[in-house]
Amino acid sequence: METNKRELATYREKTRELSLVVYSYTTIIKKWVTTTKKLFKYMTLLCLVFSFNCFSYEPVNKNLSHNAEIIFNYFQNIYKTKTLAGYNVYPHTPDIYEQTGKHGAIWARDLKWFGDVEKNIKHVKDNGYILSIHWHWFFNNESAWIKKRKIPVDISKMITGGTPENIQMFLELAKVADTLERFRDAGVPILWRPLHETDGDWFWWSDIKNPENTVKLWHIMYDYMTNQRQLNNLIWVYSASIKQQTIAKRKTFYPGSDYVDISGIDIYHVDIKKDKDKYNNYHKIMTEVSPGKMLALGEADAIPNPNFYNDSNNHRWLYVLPWWGTPHSKRPINWAIKTMSHEDIVTLDELPILIEQDLKPNIGITHPIDKGSTWFTQPQPTILVEANDRGGSITTVALYANKKLIEEQKKTPFSFTLDNVKSGSYLLYAVATDDTGNKATSNTVRIVLNKGDIAKNKDVFVSSGKGGSNVVDGDVTTYWTAEKSDNEWLYIDLEDQYLIDNINLYWGWKIHPQEFIIEIATSSPEISNSWSIIHTETNIPYTQWKLSHQINFPKKNARYIKFSLKDRAGKQFWGGFRLTTVEIPIDLAKMPALSQQIKKKMQKTLNNIPNTYVISLTIALLLLLAIYIKFKNHATRKKMDR
Repeated sequence: METNKRELATYREKTRELSLVVYSYTTIIKKWVTTTKKLFKYMTLLCLVFSFNCFSYEPVNKNLSHNAEIIFNYFQNIYKTKTLAGYNVYPHTPDIYEQTGKHGAIWARDLKWFGDVEKNIKHVKDNGYILSIHWHWFFNNESAWIKKRKIPVDISKMITGGTPENIQMFLELAKVADTLERFRDAGVPILWRPLHETDGDWFWWSDIKNPENTVKLWHIMYDYMTNQRQLNNLIWVYSASIKQQTIAKRKTFYPGSDYVDISGIDIYHVDIKKDKDKYNNYHKIMTEVSPGKMLALGEADAIPNPNFYNDSNNHRWLYVLPWWGTPHSKRPINWAIKTMSHEDIVTLDELPILIEQDLKPNIGITHPIDKGSTWFTQPQPTILVEANDRGGSITTVALYANKKLIEEQKKTPFSFTLDNVKSGSYLLYAVATDDTGNKATSNTVRIVLNKGDIAKNKDVFVSSGKGGSNVVDGDVTTYWTAEKSDNEWLYIDLEDQYLIDNINLYWGWKIHPQEFIIEIATSSPEISNSWSIIHTETNIPYTQWKLSHQINFPKKNARYIKFSLKDRAGKQFWGGFRLTTVEIPIDLAKMPALSQQIKKKMQKTLNNIPNTYVISLTIALLLLLAIYIKFKNHATRKKMDR
């Protein structure tokens, strides 16, 4: 009996020890499972927050500069959660900022037409842009476009050592590297997008028959700039073309994952508002062409609808660089404002300070929109200004009209009322000052207060060209284009005599006169002696975009206003003068009533109808009346018969 008790006690003790062991292991397992769950939860959260998608992108250059690496890592952090806004800056591309009050986060330029390097380096650093550069390579001083070249480029010879083409290639690459080196030494990283639209058939570097030659050219350029010139500030960006072709064909042009940091495509002629499937399909195509790479739109008509990605971020582009500014038929003002203000689109004011530097403030007039001129008839129009400072705070915002200080404010929202500004034409701009004393100037907005445009929709006569009536249609996006000549004229018939003392002119892209004369007449515009000069403008500096003149003079009585243009500025001989708008503001009290204007327009229309048309129309009406009477009588007789 005693033995059994001892055995039972021993059994119980061992069972208790075993239970403790099992409990300990169970506790450990439970803690491990709980910890794993928490870790998985945190890792998932981190993946969402930092947008790594649990996948790490590595730069192809292991010696990437510190500043370039910061930008590359930032791209990883936001990829597939946000899209960076930017723009390709060209003479024909008005800055999106002029219309939206917001800058793009990425500032893209072409090395071929880059301008002053040091000035642009300063611009990038002062504003904290991310810089993108592509290159229309005019090999051997001929065009990048195949159809414009006299001597075709043989890429097979270019990539063969010792040939004249190979020697010339390295001479030109050396010049480019010298320029890019200046950015490196200034600490400015570059999204370097060479040989763009590589698989298209319009640039000489696209070897359609032997794509391996194009790939070899990329490899040579990469090796030269990375290994020989140590341009470690370059993030290498590949961009395909929208040309329709198979994925297999596209892959033959791709340089390979060891030579590309960011891949993408240039997309045009796709509906930015509706064609979600097309954008997604291009994203899928480029994912197959360049697996494991962040994808971007190096060129586009405009930023595609951000709402495409509400249900999924799988096809979201890293950044979009529209080719066109606004206003443009492919990039309307309202769409530009909507996309640049969207919560998923990163603009310059929302871009974190990636590289430590003292930045200028951001400032823009957001109301009214600059569309040539904005006409106000109410006594106290309101001007709205947005201002912020990424590195500090805004201390003051000052509003100016024609270079005269109107008001200064220190607190948001910055809203100005033009209480004490008399009637007339004004150029408005605002200046922001931050807490370190840095200043920045806003976009310029043209307004007219308490005036009417007596030139609007009047008859226009031109010496040559097309679209004369466009200068008085109130639309700054349309224009008169003269023939290729250095002596042209245009005059407007106001239909009656008015006292005028102000004329506003807005010139189109690039081609404006080096000088012009304004003349007026009260009658007989066909007689030269009828005209008298009221203003002469000479030595006008060449301006690529948005040149305007607000001309004031003592009041003159005039019915006809003539503009004589001489010498295309900047030696822009490829086209004729371009004039978008002529405005002639007069007091509202002197403007003819709308009913009078309609009556005059109808009378003018009738006067312009040839007599033969009037006779024909009269005969046609009489015939219709006769037919009507005949049918009516016939119907009456049938009714009586019944």
